[in-house]
Amino acid sequence: MPRTKSDSTAQRVAEGLAMAKLDSMLGVSLRRNHVVGVQDGVNATVDGYFEDDARVILVEATAQLGKPKAAQVKKVATDVLKLSFLAGLLRERSGKQVVSKIPYIDSQARDQLHNSGWIAAAARRFGIETVVVEIDTAALAAVREAKKEQDLMARQDTSDQEAD
Repeated sequence: MPRTKSDSTAQRVAEGLAMAKLDSMLGVSLRRNHVVGVQDGVNATVDGYFEDDARVILVEATAQLGKPKAAQVKKVATDVLKLSFLAGLLRERSGKQVVSKIPYIDSQARDQLHNSGWIAAAARRFGIETVVVEIDTAALAAVREAKKEQDLMARQDTSDQEAD
């Protein structure tokens, strides 16, 4: 069955709400979808970016709920790699303090970075901070519904039942 529901407006909205909450918590205005030049025309985009005279803040948001599936774990691993690489690069270039954060909308999803796995160890080693931010219940409900739509097994089970 082709994957037609892997992209979700509800999840993008939730990530936007998480970023707005993080703005408030940090007392800054993060630039959304900021492109960081890496080298010779190679760029990397972060969900949030802030810079002042003393520091740089890098953010990769996630709208995961509950225990993550393998693809979600890989997404967080990619976020950890991106944040650690960019933090080191920007620290070398600017001499500024670089803070990296991953805001979650759900504590169970966040806990994947606080277990004993290598992703957790890498996040700790590279100083990537995780934070759980509260978003409104309607947005959470929309993400839960989108997650159900994206659950290929549940969709396949429904199709099989309809065929009976």
